[in-house]
Amino acid sequence: HKYRSDYSERYLWVAAEKLSIKCAVILDQWMNLGIRFSKYSYEEVEQYNLQKEHPYLPGRILVMDKLAEDMMCADGIPKERICITGQPHFDTVLECFQQTPDLRNDERFTICYASEPISQDYDGGLVKEPFWGYNEMSNFESLHRCLLQLTDELGKNVHVILRPHPRENPVKWRKRIEKSQSDKVMVTMDADSDSFALLKNSDLICGMSSMFLLEAAICKKPIISIQIGLKRKNPFLLSVIGKCPAQRTEQELMETLRNVLHGGDGIAQFDFIRNAAQRVVSLIETEIGKQ
Repeated sequence: HKYRSDYSERYLWVAAEKLSIKCAVILDQWMNLGIRFSKYSYEEVEQYNLQKEHPYLPGRILVMDKLAEDMMCADGIPKERICITGQPHFDTVLECFQQTPDLRNDERFTICYASEPISQDYDGGLVKEPFWGYNEMSNFESLHRCLLQLTDELGKNVHVILRPHPRENPVKWRKRIEKSQSDKVMVTMDADSDSFALLKNSDLICGMSSMFLLEAAICKKPIISIQIGLKRKNPFLLSVIGKCPAQRTEQELMETLRNVLHGGDGIAQFDFIRNAAQRVVSLIETEIGKQ
């Protein structure tokens, strides 16, 4: 197996274990859990599913909730290494959002499309049958087609702000954005603004399964998970637990968008463990006390 440079964390976990150094990992979300501790990259998830071995295990793995613990145990991660603490970032997200001023001056209905490097991570950047049945560009195309039809139907003007993922090259979106302009649907790209200001100033957040979409739910913003053509197990937590049904066809997306544009709230109720940072600190103090 040809190891990639982004395996440095995995090497550190093993080194810490061999040197008897306390080591804990805090997971950020529910996607691709077990594979993070295997010899496989995300592109090789099919190989991982055939051979779920975990040679890169830290001393403790701190997870978001009981669901994450169950998912990891199902992958074969030893339960004694797992501890439910909550995710400290979730508390920070809500605090930062609440402290961000609302500076909106755009009267149009504003939709933020949170992109992800799906074609890069799962399809090798190649034009082929998408691993998930979709990619970031195909779902954007579906959203754009629906909005063109709905703005004519409802007589509303819409502003779509495309938010590239930090690991995406924004260049790939520029030509597509140039072709997307119309009188009723304006499309711009914003790779630089503070994410909380972007959340605060958007009426609706659309995406696939990214952390940005989950953060929007934490902040009680209306969200839509667009996964048109999905052919694998749904990767978005809020869809899995029934809080935010994934849009699998353009017709479903059209109806959901129509509801939101008509005034429906579209808010997914996501309850998370609060005060996670203190829970993590307490665990670390306990572990240190065992030395």
